[in-house]
Amino acid sequence: MGVQGERTLRANRDAFARFALVPRRLHDVRRADTELQIFGQRLKSPILLAPVGSLAAYHPDAEGAVAKAARAHGHHILLSHGSSTPLAEVAELRGDPLWSQVYASRTQPLTRLWTRRAEAAGCSALVLTVDIVGLPTGRDRIDRFARESNPDCQPCHDSTGRRLLAEAERAARAIGLDPRGAIARSMMLDWDVFDRIRDTTSMPIVLKGILSVDDAERALEHGVDAILVSNHGGRSADHGLASLLALDEIAPVVAGRVPLLVDGGFRRGTDVVTALALGAQAVCVGRPYVWGLAGFGQPGVEGVLELLQTELLDAMRQLGRPTLTSLDGSVIRRSPCSARDHPDH
Repeated sequence: MGVQGERTLRANRDAFARFALVPRRLHDVRRADTELQIFGQRLKSPILLAPVGSLAAYHPDAEGAVAKAARAHGHHILLSHGSSTPLAEVAELRGDPLWSQVYASRTQPLTRLWTRRAEAAGCSALVLTVDIVGLPTGRDRIDRFARESNPDCQPCHDSTGRRLLAEAERAARAIGLDPRGAIARSMMLDWDVFDRIRDTTSMPIVLKGILSVDDAERALEHGVDAILVSNHGGRSADHGLASLLALDEIAPVVAGRVPLLVDGGFRRGTDVVTALALGAQAVCVGRPYVWGLAGFGQPGVEGVLELLQTELLDAMRQLGRPTLTSLDGSVIRRSPCSARDHPDH
């Protein structure tokens, strides 16, 4: 589900219809290779697991099952701030450094606490999400399915972060404070806040939630280590801008100066190839692996990852491009509109 009218959610999928891939023939693609390096870390695939919180709501093995599946197939994990499983435990199960995603706060001690936790767990990067401006709104469709009391399900749906938030709210109300207003204001970040966070850690910082060329340029000026083009899967705001279209505009500006990643609506190997050809180094998928987790646990996540990787390799071979670096804009054909853009579609 997305927020408000789910226009952004639909836009993510509709955007792929604006791009076609051009097959090439009689190229030697017997040894297709999907390996890459980011921050000096060798990754077997450009398909990364996006941060999704509270995975215990989908399967009792939660992030543990995802970590084991990712380890079995060599996929990198961006672990959610709202993980149901402790960061250190997931890192141990994965057996390779994770990236820790955080929702930063203007309250420096809190952000410092979260960065120290990531450093202690051996994380190789901090993924700073900046597209939640204040407390989330417009989630009436999502909230419709919530219950005031559901003791059978609540333990799984309540992440550690949510429990701490509830406790903080109760304590603040007891002394006459407005906790939600204070929390909302603390989540309204600016570049000064980013600079202070930058000074608190030696970890590379991936800025997640960038959708405009101007913000990408500003991020580079402030020394960001990587940019993740993202609209939060349509769960942050209903502006209708697809991540893929934003990537198409931002990639020429970044021009390889820092790693460029993208998420939002990726479902097939051809989707991944499209983003790589537009200039992304890696693609983060969220909902697909969660569906696999919900249905079958670890084997379900493995099945999703196997399918995506197989489709990626098949697409590369069809395009006559045996390596990720050989994927470029020449394999893309743009269409100004498609049947999906028609108002009657």
